[in-house]
Amino acid sequence: MASGATALAAVSSIAAGADGSETVGYGGDGYGAGGYGGVDDSEPVDGSEREESVGPVIDRLELRDRSNPQWARVGVDWSVSHSDELLAEVESVLTGDGWGSISESTGVSGSNAAGEHGHRVRKGHGERYEVELTVTDTNGNTATETATIDL
Repeated sequence: MASGATALAAVSSIAAGADGSETVGYGGDGYGAGGYGGVDDSEPVDGSEREESVGPVIDRLELRDRSNPQWARVGVDWSVSHSDELLAEVESVLTGDGWGSISESTGVSGSNAAGEHGHRVRKGHGERYEVELTVTDTNGNTATETATIDL
């Protein structure tokens, strides 16, 4: 019987955790609370507050002149991140005076992504262009930044 008591003590110490917090599979109301092997995520056991997702973030937006004699070209270098690995899409929109806009989008995933979009306008030299970069996460949250370049 002594070996049974030792095993029970070992399970109890695992359930209580070294820091006094609960472990997976043992809820505050006893074994199996919140589902066997599950985690009750309604609030932390230690009384601290859960961090809320901050949504997507634009870490870098750089515009580069890549023009040639025939085309005004803008290189859009970007990097984005999301603390909860929920990235979904990055879109850049190039707008100039009086002619509308051109857009390019890239599907992304995970917590970090980087890339380049290339926009071009035939005979578009001597103009000021605006680029709006938007990153969207899987929940529909967005972050947007705008930059300008003279070509």
